Amino acid sequence: MVSAASQHQLAQIHQRFPDVQVLQKPFSMKSLLQLIETKHVGDTI
Repeated sequence: MVSAASQHQLAQIHQRFPDVQVLQKPFSMKSLLQLIETKHVGDTI
């Protein structure tokens, strides 16, 4: 999930949905690519 929500709100979402990756705006392209790569690697294991 990509969101402009506060860090506290995102932590609550992550607790409720631990399998959902969270990225807070604004974010760097590097952070987005790392998140995608981490998820992709996790899917293949």
